[in-house]
Amino acid sequence: MGHVIPLAEFAALLASRHGFNVTLIASPIDPSAAAYRSIATSLPSQVNSITLPFPPPDYFPEHTHRIPHSQPSPTTSLAALASIVVDLFSFVTYDLAFEGLESGAFLAINSEPGKPPVYPVGPLVWTRSTEHEEHECVQWLDRQPSGSVVYVAPGSEETLTWQQRTELALGLELSHHRFLWVVKAPHEAKANASLLSSSSTQGSNPLDFLPDGFIGRTKEFGLVLPSWAPQDKVLGHVATGVFVSHCGWNSLLESITNGVA
Repeated sequence: MGHVIPLAEFAALLASRHGFNVTLIASPIDPSAAAYRSIATSLPSQVNSITLPFPPPDYFPEHTHRIPHSQPSPTTSLAALASIVVDLFSFVTYDLAFEGLESGAFLAINSEPGKPPVYPVGPLVWTRSTEHEEHECVQWLDRQPSGSVVYVAPGSEETLTWQQRTELALGLELSHHRFLWVVKAPHEAKANASLLSSSSTQGSNPLDFLPDGFIGRTKEFGLVLPSWAPQDKVLGHVATGVFVSHCGWNSLLESITNGVA
């Protein structure tokens, strides 16, 4: 999701502000996820969203860290297009970032003879509301002092091991700092299990895997949410002071945009 959201926002801006017809091609791990469906259905009518199947877990070799993708060459099969926009995982085409972070890289790319010009855009974050009611965590943040909350979110496609989950919970409890924690069901051994393999805990209630009594002991200064939170609203809230993240692309963009370290 972290790589789909910035491109979905860019596609919506191209369509709504400049009248372009845009095709958004994505291969999310779980196309049935509520977060992905809410974004796909809220795009302008000029944006055609195409979902490609994500490879099954047994497609990847053991200990895989780089995910192989099959992509067309922008200089051959896509020659009839007016423009192609890719994100930083599309290494077969061209990297996409914004100049404030990658100024040296863009100068080098654009200095190569025979290559088409590359224009950095962004940061791009999803700013279109997909909710009809204010989320409970935003109401909780409204009651907290400015800059007092540690927001902990490991990402939509990442998970922690049992040991990592326990250590993180104990650290938050012992710190006595206000925190908002988005938790997912852990995996027995693999920290990258949710991304590259199946897990026996998938489909379970993530709150069931917290240390015994954790929620009760921390209810005066912490809020725990299962699986998901409206991250753009959390990071943009005045009460949020620190972001503990897996450093995914979308999380980095939203953190920089909102000035949260």
